[in-house]
Amino acid sequence: MNLRIFTLAAAATAGLITTVGRNVSISGPVNHNSGSPSMFIASDAWQKFQSATPAQRAKYCPANNKRAKRIMSLRWVPKTWPEKVEGFNSRMDNFRTVYGAKEIGTLTKRFPAFVMLSVSENLTENYTKALEILVDMAKQKAFLETINCIDADGKYAHCDMAWKRKDGQDIAPIKDYSLVQTNIVKIEWNYKAFLRQHATPQQSEVIDGYFAEWHPRQRPFSTLWFGLHMGWLWNEIDTGYNPESTMESAIEQLTDMVHPDGSLEGRTNRGNRALWYHQDGLNETLATMEIARHYGVEIPQELVDKVEKAAEIWVRGYKDHSFLDKWAKEANMSVHTPGKQEYRKTASRQDMGNSWFYLFMYRYPDSPLVPEIEELLAGDYQNAIYDRKIGIGLGCIYGTARSVN
Repeated sequence: MNLRIFTLAAAATAGLITTVGRNVSISGPVNHNSGSPSMFIASDAWQKFQSATPAQRAKYCPANNKRAKRIMSLRWVPKTWPEKVEGFNSRMDNFRTVYGAKEIGTLTKRFPAFVMLSVSENLTENYTKALEILVDMAKQKAFLETINCIDADGKYAHCDMAWKRKDGQDIAPIKDYSLVQTNIVKIEWNYKAFLRQHATPQQSEVIDGYFAEWHPRQRPFSTLWFGLHMGWLWNEIDTGYNPESTMESAIEQLTDMVHPDGSLEGRTNRGNRALWYHQDGLNETLATMEIARHYGVEIPQELVDKVEKAAEIWVRGYKDHSFLDKWAKEANMSVHTPGKQEYRKTASRQDMGNSWFYLFMYRYPDSPLVPEIEELLAGDYQNAIYDRKIGIGLGCIYGTARSVN
């Protein structure tokens, strides 16, 4: 596959961590033929997770709290699934009024959490319950009437592009498409990693058939960009088509997309949403690096070092929003108010893009940022069991693996 390589440049920013020549990350290749169930999980982390004691797992995969108990009760599962999602604007800040949005959001948050807690607690009887949810969704053709923005050649069609208005309040069906497409595949990733091996032949036939209906809607991967699973890279790798060479090229591109000063291409400059988009990009970056490790692809030290700078930008920007102004003032697809960021939750309450905290602390154990991140999380790891941006509870796995180190 021919991949276009981006060459990006940015001036170094004074005051950030200098990591050149200091290897603080576990950056070597990992043998992927060692039982890791998911492309997002490198074998070294999975082996440590499996060897962890119940007490070690309980810290980062906590089940004895109200949130976990609600998840495990399955009372959140609807009797009738929506046939579609419809009505998002470009900024996607009208979630509460969008048809089907609540159900797809709850599914993407709580189904992976239910699966991860079941894996962590070794509750194998719950796998049957999870499979029954998927069978029910398949029989109801849940969400399959959502608009399909892809034509037979894999190109965008049938949908106008988003951001016709600078404030993002224009209705954008392409956002309905992309949200559902990326969320349903997260459910499929959980199924393939943890559930399929426990399914009966009848269950497999129904569930596999349902997910197969989504595959022709998938936009092909051509080049790397932040957002939508790194420009649909993750979905491409999931197909199993030539993952090693694809990831080698992707890591080369990613190394350029993380700028020398730690800012992220098209993310850190997103106006008063820069903190969130920088976090989202950092989450995608670290997850993509884990996919590379899963497939035995070397991570260049240059990328390792720049990612630590990117992490510091987030920590400094979280503590002082004005720190981000030097990038946010560009107001890329956004508006900018000096010193102000729209960031609705505390770090520990993040349920979207929270995996990076745990991936970073595991891969950068000697970084001075680790104790700062721990302080921000304040011992609250209830959200480590899911990440609505990835779909696998990497915080549970990598946090536990870190405690085994």
